[in-house]
Amino acid sequence: ISLLETNGTDVVYRGTKGTWTDADGNIIPNIFLIPQVDGQADFSFTYTTDTGLCTDVAQLDFTIFEPFDAGIGTAYELCEDGSIFNLFDLLTGPKDTNGSWSGPQGYAAPSYLGEFDPAVQVSGDDVYTVPANGSCPETKASMVITVSPLPNAGGDFGTTVCRSDKQLNLYDLLPNGVDTDGEFLVQGSSIPLPGGILDLDAVSGSSVQIEYLIDRDDSCTTDDALITVNIIDVTAPSPIATQKFCVLDGATLADIQVGSSVNWYQSATSGDILPMDTRLESGLYFMAGTDNQGCESVRVEVLVQILKLGEISSCILDLQDGVSPNGDGINDDFDLGGWELIFPNFQLTVFNRNGLKVYEGTRGTPFFNGVSTVAGKHDLPAGVYFYVFKPNDGINSPFQSTFYLSK
Repeated sequence: ISLLETNGTDVVYRGTKGTWTDADGNIIPNIFLIPQVDGQADFSFTYTTDTGLCTDVAQLDFTIFEPFDAGIGTAYELCEDGSIFNLFDLLTGPKDTNGSWSGPQGYAAPSYLGEFDPAVQVSGDDVYTVPANGSCPETKASMVITVSPLPNAGGDFGTTVCRSDKQLNLYDLLPNGVDTDGEFLVQGSSIPLPGGILDLDAVSGSSVQIEYLIDRDDSCTTDDALITVNIIDVTAPSPIATQKFCVLDGATLADIQVGSSVNWYQSATSGDILPMDTRLESGLYFMAGTDNQGCESVRVEVLVQILKLGEISSCILDLQDGVSPNGDGINDDFDLGGWELIFPNFQLTVFNRNGLKVYEGTRGTPFFNGVSTVAGKHDLPAGVYFYVFKPNDGINSPFQSTFYLSK
């Protein structure tokens, strides 16, 4: 009755005097149970009201459409080397075969089966759509497909390194084109090396085998490669006794005789090699033996002692005892004989016999040549003069002596 329309202002009669009949004249109930149909089905019923005096008839025709079902989608993972399959086979629940597939990158399959080739198709949502049917809307089911790429760990290879390199970043060894999302394990161990760093000092032998393993925990199989790391050890130089030099020697690293090829360092851990012309100071230096491949041994400490002026009889600053500025090229000035290079912060002060300062020089100033540089330049008379030499190196004390200025 709910499907009937009123004619005019009267309402449709509902009561015992109304009767529904089908096309064959069979009386049927007003409550109509919608049946399952294939595609669609047409129905025709007659509604008759009879009060005994008046009779009225209404014809009701309607169509029932089958709602097409797309099934239920799910998620599915496979490797890119997997077999070709039909997407339709993965749908569950009731599903009709009059639909079509669409997917990422323009993928389309007019057939309900939806052939999927993992070597060609890509990851994404593949949608199965069945069409609308009459007043029944279209329906969709989505398959979330994940195509995992095959891992590529590359082939087995070997490398040679110096133990003195301390650490080896194994990722830096991987050839071009190899996947870099794997892990490195010392063969026989299940614990990955953090960051792919191999501690060479922790390797007991002259070689170690490292497994490079790619296991993404996906539908693809794992892949691995074996890396053989050969480690070069260099024999450390023999320890040597304390090296003693007079401060006047101006000794450098080149003056230490070790009898083998070594690199020198300021400390046991510093990374910069000291040049051989490095001026020595009292303290520890470290030498490491080297080979023709640039590998180094462990470092051996060497104690250097720079003797102060006067500490031994041979460590005395011997300055000239006379100045004769006559232009003959001999003792024309108070030449320090290169000591200004050993004591770059030196100060030389000259006094006359009355104790008055007549000259003061530092590195870069002209040597004393019989001319006063204090209180105006003027020639000084012949006679004995006193001088004070201050090394100003924080180690050696000042000393004084005399010289004769001849005219």
